[in-house]
Amino acid sequence: MHDLILADLLESPKFFKPNTGHRVIEVYGHGDSKDLQINDFHTTDKTLGTIWSGVNHAPSGKPLLLRLLVCTPRVLDQDIWPLPLSANSLRGLLAALEIPSLFPRAICHHIPIATDFDSFLDNGRFGVILRTNLTHAWQYALAVVYDPEKNTTNGVILGLKGEEVTELLLSVKQTSPKDLACPLALPCILMDKTLDAVVKDAENRRRSLTQICQQLSADGFYHPEIYDEQLQWECDVDLDRAMKLLTGMSDVCAGISAVCMMQKHFIEVLASFLKRWDRERANVASRHMEQRLEMFKQFLHGIESKIIYTRTSVQGQIQTIYTLITQRESRSQAELGKITRRLAELSQRDSTHMRIIAAATPVFLPATFVATFFSTSFFNFQPGGSNHISPWIWLYCHLTTILTALTLFLWWHAMRSERMKTEAALRRQSKLTEQTLQRRNTAAPTELTLVTPRVQVLRPYLSGSEAEVFQKKAKNFIVDDTKCHYLLTRDESSPNSK
Repeated sequence: MHDLILADLLESPKFFKPNTGHRVIEVYGHGDSKDLQINDFHTTDKTLGTIWSGVNHAPSGKPLLLRLLVCTPRVLDQDIWPLPLSANSLRGLLAALEIPSLFPRAICHHIPIATDFDSFLDNGRFGVILRTNLTHAWQYALAVVYDPEKNTTNGVILGLKGEEVTELLLSVKQTSPKDLACPLALPCILMDKTLDAVVKDAENRRRSLTQICQQLSADGFYHPEIYDEQLQWECDVDLDRAMKLLTGMSDVCAGISAVCMMQKHFIEVLASFLKRWDRERANVASRHMEQRLEMFKQFLHGIESKIIYTRTSVQGQIQTIYTLITQRESRSQAELGKITRRLAELSQRDSTHMRIIAAATPVFLPATFVATFFSTSFFNFQPGGSNHISPWIWLYCHLTTILTALTLFLWWHAMRSERMKTEAALRRQSKLTEQTLQRRNTAAPTELTLVTPRVQVLRPYLSGSEAEVFQKKAKNFIVDDTKCHYLLTRDESSPNSK
Protein backbone atom coordinates (compact mmCIF):
# COMPACT_ATOMS: atom_id res chain seq x y z
CA MET A 1 0.00 0.00 0.00
CA HIS A 2 1.32 3.41 -0.97
CA ASP A 3 2.24 5.59 1.99
CA LEU A 4 1.11 9.14 1.26
CA ILE A 5 2.68 10.50 4.45
CA LEU A 6 6.09 9.07 3.51
CA ALA A 7 5.71 10.49 0.02
CA ASP A 8 5.09 13.94 1.48
CA LEU A 9 8.14 13.57 3.72
CA LEU A 10 10.36 12.55 0.82
CA GLU A 11 9.25 15.63 -1.10
CA SER A 12 9.84 18.01 1.81
CA PRO A 13 13.21 19.82 1.59
CA LYS A 14 13.12 20.64 5.31
CA PHE A 15 13.33 16.96 6.19
CA PHE A 16 16.68 16.35 4.50
CA LYS A 17 20.10 17.93 4.84
CA PRO A 18 22.72 15.63 3.21
CA ASN A 19 26.03 15.55 5.02
CA THR A 20 29.27 13.60 5.12
CA GLY A 21 30.76 11.76 8.05
CA HIS A 22 28.69 8.55 7.99
CA ARG A 23 30.41 5.56 9.56
CA VAL A 24 29.94 1.88 8.88
CA ILE A 25 30.98 -0.91 11.21
CA GLU A 26 31.04 -4.51 10.00
CA VAL A 27 31.67 -7.58 12.13
CA TYR A 28 32.75 -10.81 10.36
CA GLY A 29 33.17 -14.22 11.90
CA HIS A 30 31.28 -17.01 13.63
CA GLY A 31 29.34 -16.50 16.80
CA ASP A 32 31.01 -19.44 18.52
CA SER A 33 34.58 -18.31 17.76
CA LYS A 34 36.76 -15.54 19.15
CA ASP A 35 38.40 -14.76 15.83
CA LEU A 36 36.36 -11.82 14.64
CA GLN A 37 37.19 -9.15 12.12
CA ILE A 38 35.79 -5.66 12.65
CA ASN A 39 35.89 -3.15 9.85
CA ASP A 40 35.22 0.51 10.60
CA PHE A 41 35.21 2.93 7.69
CA HIS A 42 33.63 6.24 6.63
CA THR A 43 31.27 6.77 3.76
CA THR A 44 29.37 9.57 2.11
CA ASP A 45 25.78 10.06 1.06
CA LYS A 46 26.60 9.20 -2.55
CA THR A 47 28.26 5.87 -1.70
CA LEU A 48 25.60 4.58 0.71
CA GLY A 49 24.07 2.42 -2.00
CA THR A 50 27.24 0.34 -2.35
CA ILE A 51 27.19 -0.78 1.30
CA TRP A 52 24.37 -3.30 0.78
CA SER A 53 25.36 -4.17 -2.77
CA GLY A 54 26.93 -7.49 -1.77
CA VAL A 55 30.52 -6.26 -1.50
CA ASN A 56 32.35 -8.25 1.16
CA HIS A 57 35.23 -6.52 2.93
CA ALA A 58 36.21 -9.54 5.00
CA PRO A 59 38.58 -12.37 4.22
CA SER A 60 37.10 -15.42 2.62
CA GLY A 61 35.31 -17.90 4.83
CA LYS A 62 34.05 -15.45 7.42
CA PRO A 63 30.36 -14.68 7.30
CA LEU A 64 28.94 -11.27 8.12
CA LEU A 65 27.39 -11.08 11.61
CA LEU A 66 26.60 -7.39 11.89
CA ARG A 67 26.59 -4.38 9.60
CA LEU A 68 25.66 -1.03 11.15
CA LEU A 69 25.34 2.36 9.50
CA VAL A 70 25.87 5.24 11.92
CA CYS A 71 24.74 8.46 10.27
CA THR A 72 26.45 11.79 10.81
CA PRO A 73 26.29 12.72 14.50
CA ARG A 74 23.99 15.53 15.49
CA VAL A 75 25.38 18.68 17.04
CA LEU A 76 24.67 19.53 20.69
CA ASP A 77 20.95 19.40 21.46
CA GLN A 78 19.81 19.56 17.85
CA ASP A 79 16.95 17.24 17.01
CA ILE A 80 17.44 14.07 14.97
CA TRP A 81 15.98 15.63 11.87
CA PRO A 82 16.61 17.08 9.35
CA LEU A 83 18.20 13.83 8.28
CA PRO A 84 21.83 13.90 7.15
CA LEU A 85 20.72 11.99 4.05
CA SER A 86 19.13 12.80 0.75
CA ALA A 87 15.65 11.62 -0.20
CA ASN A 88 17.07 9.14 -2.73
CA SER A 89 19.54 7.72 -0.18
CA LEU A 90 16.74 7.25 2.37
CA ARG A 91 14.52 5.58 -0.22
CA GLY A 92 17.35 3.22 -1.22
CA LEU A 93 18.16 2.49 2.44
CA LEU A 94 14.56 1.55 3.23
CA ALA A 95 14.40 -0.70 0.17
CA ALA A 96 17.76 -2.41 0.82
CA LEU A 97 17.02 -3.20 4.48
CA GLU A 98 13.29 -3.73 3.89
CA ILE A 99 12.45 -1.26 6.66
CA PRO A 100 8.84 -0.08 6.83
CA SER A 101 7.93 3.56 6.25
CA LEU A 102 7.16 3.91 9.95
CA PHE A 103 10.88 4.42 10.60
CA PRO A 104 11.29 7.84 8.90
CA ARG A 105 7.89 8.90 10.20
CA ALA A 106 8.97 8.03 13.74
CA ILE A 107 12.09 10.14 13.23
CA CYS A 108 10.06 13.11 12.05
CA HIS A 109 7.50 13.05 14.84
CA HIS A 110 8.67 13.71 18.38
CA ILE A 111 7.01 10.60 19.78
CA PRO A 112 8.95 7.63 21.23
CA ILE A 113 8.03 4.35 19.63
CA ALA A 114 9.02 0.69 19.83
CA THR A 115 7.66 -1.96 17.50
CA ASP A 116 8.71 -5.07 15.64
CA PHE A 117 7.95 -5.73 11.97
CA ASP A 118 8.20 -8.29 9.19
CA SER A 119 9.80 -7.76 5.81
CA PHE A 120 7.34 -6.46 3.24
CA LEU A 121 8.93 -8.90 0.72
CA ASP A 122 7.80 -11.88 2.82
CA ASN A 123 11.27 -13.48 2.72
CA GLY A 124 11.48 -14.35 6.43
CA ARG A 125 13.31 -11.22 7.55
CA PHE A 126 12.02 -9.43 10.61
CA GLY A 127 13.23 -6.53 12.71
CA VAL A 128 12.54 -3.91 15.34
CA ILE A 129 12.31 -0.10 15.36
CA LEU A 130 13.21 1.99 18.40
CA ARG A 131 12.76 5.76 18.61
CA THR A 132 13.62 7.54 21.86
CA ASN A 133 12.72 11.03 22.98
CA LEU A 134 12.37 13.09 26.19
CA THR A 135 16.08 12.66 26.91
CA HIS A 136 18.97 14.98 26.10
CA ALA A 137 21.50 12.13 26.10
CA TRP A 138 21.27 9.05 23.90
CA GLN A 139 18.40 10.24 21.77
CA TYR A 140 18.34 8.04 18.69
CA ALA A 141 16.27 6.27 16.05
CA LEU A 142 17.32 2.67 15.42
CA ALA A 143 16.15 0.10 12.88
CA VAL A 144 17.49 -3.46 13.11
CA VAL A 145 16.70 -6.18 10.52
CA TYR A 146 17.60 -9.83 11.01
CA ASP A 147 18.07 -12.23 8.10
CA PRO A 148 17.62 -15.81 9.44
CA GLU A 149 18.82 -17.35 6.17
CA LYS A 150 22.26 -15.66 6.37
CA ASN A 151 22.22 -15.19 10.16
CA THR A 152 23.09 -11.54 9.57
CA THR A 153 21.92 -8.41 11.36
CA ASN A 154 21.72 -5.11 9.49
CA GLY A 155 20.99 -1.83 11.20
CA VAL A 156 20.93 1.92 10.83
CA ILE A 157 21.01 4.48 13.62
CA LEU A 158 20.52 8.26 13.57
CA GLY A 159 20.63 11.01 16.14
CA LEU A 160 23.64 10.14 18.28
CA LYS A 161 26.17 12.78 19.27
CA GLY A 162 29.84 12.48 18.37
CA GLU A 163 30.99 11.18 21.77
CA GLU A 164 28.03 8.81 21.89
CA VAL A 165 28.99 7.34 18.52
CA THR A 166 32.53 6.76 19.76
CA GLU A 167 31.25 5.11 22.95
CA LEU A 168 28.81 2.92 21.00
CA LEU A 169 31.47 1.65 18.58
CA LEU A 170 33.81 0.92 21.48
CA SER A 171 31.06 -1.11 23.21
CA VAL A 172 30.37 -3.05 20.01
CA LYS A 173 34.04 -3.91 19.65
CA GLN A 174 34.20 -5.09 23.28
CA THR A 175 31.08 -7.25 23.07
CA SER A 176 31.61 -11.00 22.96
CA PRO A 177 31.10 -12.81 19.61
CA LYS A 178 28.28 -14.90 21.04
CA ASP A 179 26.32 -11.81 22.00
CA LEU A 180 27.00 -10.13 18.66
CA ALA A 181 25.43 -13.13 16.97
CA CYS A 182 22.13 -12.07 18.53
CA PRO A 183 20.28 -9.27 16.70
CA LEU A 184 19.38 -7.71 20.07
CA ALA A 185 23.02 -6.99 20.91
CA LEU A 186 22.88 -3.48 19.48
CA PRO A 187 19.48 -2.51 21.02
CA CYS A 188 20.63 -3.83 24.40
CA ILE A 189 23.86 -1.81 24.22
CA LEU A 190 21.89 1.36 23.44
CA MET A 191 19.35 0.66 26.17
CA ASP A 192 22.15 0.05 28.65
CA LYS A 193 23.69 3.43 27.78
CA THR A 194 20.33 5.17 28.00
CA LEU A 195 19.48 3.69 31.39
CA ASP A 196 22.91 4.60 32.71
CA ALA A 197 22.35 8.23 31.66
CA VAL A 198 18.87 8.22 33.24
CA VAL A 199 20.26 6.76 36.49
CA LYS A 200 22.88 9.51 36.64
CA ASP A 201 20.29 12.16 35.91
CA ALA A 202 17.96 10.85 38.63
CA GLU A 203 20.82 10.75 41.13
CA ASN A 204 21.88 14.29 40.26
CA ARG A 205 18.32 15.49 40.79
CA ARG A 206 18.22 13.78 44.16
CA ARG A 207 21.50 15.43 45.21
CA SER A 208 20.26 18.84 44.10
CA LEU A 209 17.10 18.27 46.10
CA THR A 210 19.17 17.30 49.13
CA GLN A 211 21.15 20.55 48.88
CA ILE A 212 17.94 22.58 48.73
CA CYS A 213 16.56 20.67 51.72
CA GLN A 214 19.73 21.37 53.70
CA GLN A 215 19.54 25.07 52.86
CA LEU A 216 15.92 25.12 53.97
CA SER A 217 16.80 23.02 57.04
CA ALA A 218 14.12 20.56 55.91
CA ASP A 219 16.27 17.46 55.54
CA GLY A 220 15.37 16.04 58.96
CA PHE A 221 18.72 16.86 60.60
CA TYR A 222 19.62 19.46 63.22
CA HIS A 223 21.90 22.21 61.96
CA PRO A 224 23.08 24.37 64.87
CA GLU A 225 24.93 26.76 62.57
CA ILE A 226 21.68 28.22 61.27
CA TYR A 227 20.21 28.84 64.73
CA ASP A 228 21.09 31.88 66.83
CA GLU A 229 21.32 32.14 70.60
CA GLN A 230 17.58 32.69 70.97
CA LEU A 231 16.85 29.62 68.80
CA GLN A 232 15.16 31.81 66.20
CA TRP A 233 15.74 30.40 62.77
CA GLU A 234 16.30 32.80 59.94
CA CYS A 235 16.31 31.40 56.42
CA ASP A 236 18.82 33.11 54.14
CA VAL A 237 17.81 31.10 51.06
CA ASP A 238 16.46 32.89 48.02
CA LEU A 239 12.99 31.36 48.13
CA ASP A 240 12.05 32.56 44.64
CA ARG A 241 15.07 30.86 43.11
CA ALA A 242 14.48 27.72 45.20
CA MET A 243 10.88 27.63 43.98
CA LYS A 244 12.02 27.85 40.35
CA LEU A 245 14.54 25.05 40.90
CA LEU A 246 11.95 22.82 42.54
CA THR A 247 9.41 23.49 39.79
CA GLY A 248 12.00 22.61 37.15
CA MET A 249 12.96 19.51 39.13
CA SER A 250 9.33 18.43 39.25
CA ASP A 251 9.14 18.73 35.45
CA VAL A 252 12.35 16.71 35.08
CA CYS A 253 10.97 13.99 37.36
CA ALA A 254 7.89 13.78 35.17
CA GLY A 255 10.15 13.43 32.12
CA ILE A 256 12.22 10.68 33.75
CA SER A 257 9.03 8.83 34.70
CA ALA A 258 7.89 9.03 31.07
CA VAL A 259 11.27 7.70 29.91
CA CYS A 260 11.04 4.78 32.36
CA MET A 261 7.55 3.95 31.16
CA MET A 262 8.72 3.96 27.54
CA GLN A 263 11.78 1.87 28.35
CA LYS A 264 9.47 -0.75 29.87
CA HIS A 265 7.69 -0.88 26.54
CA PHE A 266 11.06 -1.23 24.83
CA ILE A 267 11.84 -4.24 27.03
CA GLU A 268 8.51 -5.86 26.18
CA VAL A 269 9.06 -5.41 22.45
CA LEU A 270 12.64 -6.70 22.65
CA ALA A 271 11.53 -9.71 24.73
CA SER A 272 8.95 -10.58 22.08
CA PHE A 273 11.60 -10.16 19.40
CA LEU A 274 13.96 -12.41 21.36
CA LYS A 275 11.37 -15.19 21.59
CA ARG A 276 10.89 -15.04 17.86
CA TRP A 277 14.61 -15.17 17.21
CA ASP A 278 15.29 -18.20 19.44
CA ARG A 279 12.15 -20.25 19.86
CA GLU A 280 13.94 -23.28 21.37
CA ARG A 281 15.72 -21.26 24.07
CA ALA A 282 18.88 -23.22 23.45
CA ASN A 283 21.14 -20.38 22.41
CA VAL A 284 23.60 -19.01 24.93
CA ALA A 285 23.28 -15.51 23.48
CA SER A 286 19.53 -15.69 23.94
CA ARG A 287 19.93 -16.47 27.64
CA HIS A 288 22.42 -13.63 28.02
CA MET A 289 20.04 -11.18 26.38
CA GLU A 290 17.17 -12.43 28.47
CA GLN A 291 19.22 -11.82 31.61
CA ARG A 292 20.14 -8.32 30.43
CA LEU A 293 16.50 -7.47 29.79
CA GLU A 294 15.63 -8.68 33.27
CA MET A 295 18.43 -6.55 34.66
CA PHE A 296 17.05 -3.55 32.78
CA LYS A 297 13.69 -4.14 34.45
CA GLN A 298 15.34 -4.00 37.87
CA PHE A 299 17.16 -0.83 36.85
CA LEU A 300 13.88 0.77 35.87
CA HIS A 301 12.28 -0.33 39.11
CA GLY A 302 15.08 1.34 41.08
CA ILE A 303 14.89 4.51 38.99
CA GLU A 304 11.14 4.74 39.45
CA SER A 305 11.41 4.31 43.23
CA LYS A 306 14.01 7.09 43.37
CA ILE A 307 11.90 9.35 41.18
CA ILE A 308 8.82 8.70 43.32
CA TYR A 309 10.79 9.74 46.39
CA THR A 310 12.22 12.80 44.63
CA ARG A 311 8.85 13.91 43.27
CA THR A 312 7.15 13.47 46.66
CA SER A 313 9.94 15.33 48.41
CA VAL A 314 9.80 18.13 45.82
CA GLN A 315 6.11 18.61 46.51
CA GLY A 316 6.84 18.70 50.23
CA GLN A 317 9.57 21.29 49.77
CA ILE A 318 7.29 23.42 47.62
CA GLN A 319 4.72 23.39 50.42
CA THR A 320 7.49 24.27 52.87
CA ILE A 321 8.53 27.25 50.75
CA TYR A 322 4.93 28.39 50.54
CA THR A 323 4.78 28.23 54.33
CA LEU A 324 8.05 30.14 54.70
CA ILE A 325 6.85 32.79 52.28
CA THR A 326 3.60 33.09 54.24
CA GLN A 327 5.51 33.37 57.50
CA ARG A 328 7.79 36.05 56.06
CA GLU A 329 4.80 37.98 54.83
CA SER A 330 3.16 37.63 58.24
CA ARG A 331 6.28 38.94 59.95
CA SER A 332 6.47 41.76 57.44
CA GLN A 333 2.84 42.62 58.10
CA ALA A 334 3.48 42.54 61.83
CA GLU A 335 6.46 44.85 61.45
CA LEU A 336 4.42 47.09 59.17
CA GLY A 337 1.67 47.14 61.79
CA LYS A 338 4.13 48.21 64.46
CA ILE A 339 5.45 50.95 62.22
CA THR A 340 1.91 52.04 61.41
CA ARG A 341 0.97 52.15 65.08
CA ARG A 342 4.10 54.17 65.84
CA LEU A 343 3.28 56.59 63.05
CA ALA A 344 -0.27 56.84 64.38
CA GLU A 345 1.05 57.65 67.83
CA LEU A 346 3.34 60.32 66.43
CA SER A 347 0.52 61.68 64.30
CA GLN A 348 -1.77 61.75 67.31
CA ARG A 349 0.86 63.58 69.32
CA ASP A 350 1.32 66.11 66.55
CA SER A 351 -2.44 66.45 66.29
CA THR A 352 -2.61 67.13 70.03
CA HIS A 353 0.03 69.79 69.72
CA MET A 354 -1.79 71.35 66.82
CA ARG A 355 -5.06 71.34 68.75
CA ILE A 356 -3.36 73.08 71.66
CA ILE A 357 -1.97 75.68 69.29
CA ALA A 358 -5.35 76.00 67.61
CA ALA A 359 -7.05 76.40 71.01
CA ALA A 360 -4.52 79.02 72.11
CA THR A 361 -4.89 80.98 68.92
CA PRO A 362 -8.49 82.22 69.66
CA VAL A 363 -7.34 83.37 73.10
CA PHE A 364 -4.63 85.65 71.79
CA LEU A 365 -6.24 86.53 68.49
CA PRO A 366 -8.80 89.06 69.89
CA ALA A 367 -6.17 90.84 71.94
CA THR A 368 -3.96 91.08 68.91
CA PHE A 369 -6.85 92.37 66.88
CA VAL A 370 -7.83 94.98 69.46
CA ALA A 371 -4.27 96.18 69.93
CA THR A 372 -3.84 96.46 66.21
CA PHE A 373 -7.21 98.12 65.84
CA PHE A 374 -6.61 100.88 68.24
CA SER A 375 -2.93 101.23 67.36
CA THR A 376 -2.53 103.07 70.60
CA SER A 377 0.15 102.83 73.25
CA PHE A 378 -1.37 102.14 76.66
CA PHE A 379 2.00 102.17 78.40
CA ASN A 380 4.39 105.09 78.60
CA PHE A 381 7.94 104.23 79.54
CA GLN A 382 9.46 107.49 78.46
CA PRO A 383 11.44 109.32 81.17
CA GLY A 384 9.75 112.31 82.77
CA GLY A 385 6.29 111.00 82.23
CA SER A 386 3.91 111.11 85.18
CA ASN A 387 1.39 108.49 84.11
CA HIS A 388 2.90 105.25 82.89
CA ILE A 389 -0.49 103.57 82.21
CA SER A 390 -3.16 105.14 80.08
CA PRO A 391 -6.52 105.71 81.80
CA TRP A 392 -8.15 104.01 78.78
CA ILE A 393 -6.61 100.63 79.64
CA TRP A 394 -9.94 99.43 80.95
CA LEU A 395 -11.48 99.78 77.52
CA TYR A 396 -8.81 97.53 76.00
CA CYS A 397 -9.35 94.88 78.69
CA HIS A 398 -13.14 94.92 78.33
CA LEU A 399 -13.07 94.68 74.53
CA THR A 400 -10.45 91.94 74.59
CA THR A 401 -12.42 89.89 77.12
CA ILE A 402 -15.68 90.30 75.23
CA LEU A 403 -14.19 89.42 71.85
CA THR A 404 -12.29 86.41 73.28
CA ALA A 405 -15.47 85.06 74.91
CA LEU A 406 -17.42 85.65 71.71
CA THR A 407 -14.76 83.86 69.60
CA LEU A 408 -14.67 80.82 71.93
CA PHE A 409 -18.47 80.69 71.99
CA LEU A 410 -18.70 80.76 68.21
CA TRP A 411 -16.01 78.08 67.90
CA TRP A 412 -17.85 75.85 70.42
CA HIS A 413 -21.16 76.40 68.71
CA ALA A 414 -19.69 75.52 65.27
CA MET A 415 -18.08 72.31 66.61
CA ARG A 416 -21.34 71.33 68.33
CA SER A 417 -23.36 71.91 65.17
CA GLU A 418 -20.95 69.86 63.09
CA ARG A 419 -21.06 67.01 65.59
CA MET A 420 -24.85 67.01 65.64
CA LYS A 421 -24.96 66.90 61.83
CA THR A 422 -22.59 63.95 61.77
CA GLU A 423 -24.61 62.04 64.39
CA ALA A 424 -27.85 62.73 62.52
CA ALA A 425 -26.33 61.45 59.27
CA LEU A 426 -25.15 58.29 61.01
CA ARG A 427 -28.61 57.74 62.52
CA ARG A 428 -30.24 58.17 59.12
CA GLN A 429 -27.79 55.74 57.54
CA SER A 430 -28.36 53.18 60.29
CA LYS A 431 -32.13 53.52 60.01
CA LEU A 432 -31.94 53.15 56.22
CA THR A 433 -29.85 50.00 56.59
CA GLU A 434 -32.33 48.50 59.05
CA GLN A 435 -35.23 49.28 56.74
CA THR A 436 -33.42 47.70 53.79
CA LEU A 437 -32.73 44.53 55.77
CA GLN A 438 -36.31 44.44 57.01
CA ARG A 439 -37.66 44.77 53.48
CA ARG A 440 -35.39 41.97 52.33
CA ASN A 441 -36.54 39.71 55.15
CA THR A 442 -40.22 40.48 54.66
CA ALA A 443 -40.25 40.69 50.86
CA ALA A 444 -42.63 38.23 49.22
CA PRO A 445 -40.74 35.36 47.52
CA THR A 446 -41.29 34.32 43.95
CA GLU A 447 -43.08 31.21 45.14
CA LEU A 448 -45.93 31.48 47.66
CA THR A 449 -45.03 30.59 51.27
CA LEU A 450 -47.85 30.01 53.74
CA VAL A 451 -47.84 29.21 57.42
CA THR A 452 -50.10 26.31 58.38
CA PRO A 453 -52.64 28.34 60.47
CA ARG A 454 -53.07 30.82 57.62
CA VAL A 455 -54.42 28.18 55.27
CA GLN A 456 -57.69 28.22 57.15
CA VAL A 457 -57.74 32.01 57.02
CA LEU A 458 -57.34 32.05 53.26
CA ARG A 459 -59.96 29.34 52.72
CA PRO A 460 -62.98 31.72 52.83
CA TYR A 461 -61.46 33.69 49.99
CA LEU A 462 -61.09 30.62 47.81
CA SER A 463 -63.58 28.12 46.60
CA GLY A 464 -63.43 24.69 48.12
CA SER A 465 -61.91 23.06 45.09
CA GLU A 466 -59.29 25.78 44.68
CA ALA A 467 -58.27 25.49 48.34
CA GLU A 468 -57.93 21.72 48.05
CA VAL A 469 -55.90 22.00 44.85
CA PHE A 470 -53.82 24.72 46.51
CA GLN A 471 -52.94 22.41 49.39
CA LYS A 472 -52.33 19.38 47.16
CA LYS A 473 -49.81 21.33 45.14
CA ALA A 474 -47.68 22.10 48.22
CA LYS A 475 -44.05 21.08 47.74
CA ASN A 476 -40.74 21.22 49.63
CA PHE A 477 -42.18 20.74 53.12
CA ILE A 478 -39.80 22.52 55.53
CA VAL A 479 -39.98 22.01 59.30
CA ASP A 480 -38.25 24.23 61.82
CA ASP A 481 -38.49 24.66 65.61
CA THR A 482 -41.50 27.03 65.59
CA LYS A 483 -43.59 26.62 62.46
CA CYS A 484 -44.14 24.63 59.26
CA HIS A 485 -43.81 26.28 55.88
CA TYR A 486 -45.39 25.10 52.68
CA LEU A 487 -43.51 26.21 49.60
CA LEU A 488 -46.19 26.28 47.00
CA THR A 489 -45.81 26.44 43.28
CA ARG A 490 -48.26 27.92 40.89
CA ASP A 491 -50.27 25.47 38.81
CA GLU A 492 -50.21 26.91 35.32
CA SER A 493 -52.60 24.21 34.07
CA SER A 494 -55.35 25.15 36.50
CA PRO A 495 -58.03 27.39 34.97
CA ASN A 496 -58.38 29.30 38.25
CA SER A 497 -54.68 29.89 38.74
CA LYS A 498 -54.93 33.40 37.46
